[in-house]
Order: sequence, then C-alpha cells, then structure tokens
Amino acid sequence: MNADIAEPLPVEPGASAEDEPSGWRPNFGDLWPYIVALALFAVVARTTLGAWWYAYTRPESFYNHALLIPALSLLMLWRKRECLRGLKPSPSFGALVILALVCLLQIDAAQREIQIVMSWSLIFMIWSAVWFVGGAEFIRVAKYPLLFLALMVPLPGPWLNDSTHGLQQLSTGGASWLLAHTGFDNVRSGYEIKLSDYTLFVDVPCSGFKTLLALLTFDVFFAYMLNGSVLKRSAIFAVSIPLAVAVNVVRIVLIALVGQCVSDDAARSFHDYSGLITLVIGFAFLFGLARLFGCRKFAGLDIF
Repeated sequence: MNADIAEPLPVEPGASAEDEPSGWRPNFGDLWPYIVALALFAVVARTTLGAWWYAYTRPESFYNHALLIPALSLLMLWRKRECLRGLKPSPSFGALVILALVCLLQIDAAQREIQIVMSWSLIFMIWSAVWFVGGAEFIRVAKYPLLFLALMVPLPGPWLNDSTHGLQQLSTGGASWLLAHTGFDNVRSGYEIKLSDYTLFVDVPCSGFKTLLALLTFDVFFAYMLNGSVLKRSAIFAVSIPLAVAVNVVRIVLIALVGQCVSDDAARSFHDYSGLITLVIGFAFLFGLARLFGCRKFAGLDIF
C-alpha cells in the first residue's frame, strides 16, 4: 500500500523554509523607545501622581471612583475599534514641542507645589504624548476618551469647599422638606435636622458631592457608550446632576428614618452602606432612562 506523502508548501522565490510564518511574535526591539518614554514620564510626573494617589485613597475621599477612569477610557476607545482598526500610527513631531513644554511646566509646578497646574500639565502631557505617537487622525477619532481622562483631576480645595457647602444646604433642605411631607415633623437648623427621637447632622461626607462626582463620571461614560441620537445621549448626561442631588436627599431621609424608627446605632450602621445604595439607585435610573429613550445598545451590544 502506498502511503500518502505530504508535499512541502510552496516557497516564494528568494525565501527559505525558515522564513515561513510560525505565528505572531512581538518585536520587543521596537518597544524599547516607549518603555524608556514611560519611565521618563513616571519620573517627571511622580509628584503629581503621588498627589493624585493621596487624593483618591485618603479617608472619606471624594475621588475613590477616579481609579476606574483609565479603564473606562480604554473601554470608550474600544467602542471606536472599527474606526481605529484602519489607522496607522503617524507620528506628529509638532506635538513633540508641546510635550516638551508641558513637561517643563510640570517640573516647575511640582517644585512650586501649585496643585492645579501640576494636574492639568500632566493631562496635557498625556494628550500631547498620544498625539505625538498616534498622529492627528488618531486624536480625531479618540478625542472623547482622551478628554474623559480630565475627570481624574481633583478640584482645588477652595472650589471643593464651596461646592460641598452648597450641596450640604440643598441636601439638608430637601431632606427636611421630604420628611415633613411624608408625615415626619422636623425642625431644620443649618445642617441639622431634628425629629422627635433622633437628630441628624448633615456633615460634609453626606453633602452628596461624592455621589455627584461618581454619578457624573459614570454618566459621561454611559452616555458615550450608548447608541442613539446626540440629543438623547445629551439628555441622559444632563440628568446626572439633579439625579445625584435627588438620590442623596433620599439617602439622608432613609438615615433619619432608621434613626427615628430603630436606633442611633442602626442609623450609624446604615450610614456606612447607604452610599452604595444611592449609587445603585442612580445607576438603575440611568439604565431605565436609556431604555425609555430607546437606547438599547451599549458599545454595540444589546443590553435591553
């Protein structure tokens, strides 16, 4: 019996069998300039990155959600995968000049400890570096995911204080009004709500500003990833601010009711988990609004 003999694959003229493809292999020799650039970036921005890390992780931080922003930005880029697939890197050397200037600004601001300049110069370093590597066409396609990174910048202290005090007043007044209209008489004094058997002080962590920042960040991401007209997605985004205030008012009311109807200890325990509850309520409302508007796809995938 004659055995079948496998014939060798044809080899193009001038090529040898060793040149045949054996699967994709990364060319690490081409990566070393980017590795060096990333190391230099870490050195130049180390002071700002340390300040951001402290702002994100300190007790009762308003920016715990900011650690998720780079991952969300990558998902926003993934939504544009079809547009990005056909692009080839086209380095823009004009961006290199801007990158050098903002690096100098970053170093000077770090030495002077000017937090707002440190933060924004770091954002411009990222933008100009991406522009330099990817080119103008890449920036055009990826502009919104790159702009989204600006939400990582912590607000300056005076702005943060003014914002939290304003929301404290709004949240306290709204909670007092809602309690009164649900049969729980109360007396409001500044940031304090007095019921018959429980007194609640709406402190800075209860102002709702943390909820506002988290919902605003998620809503920008959510509205961008949905299908639908610009008008519908803009409406979903616009609702984030009043939604954050409303769910925080509900949170304060629930804490007050637990304290009034159960005990002080129960109110304190409920307070520790109430932030998660309000975020879940906020996210559920956004998903429901998207469904109402007929935005049934998320990054091209059916969600409803």
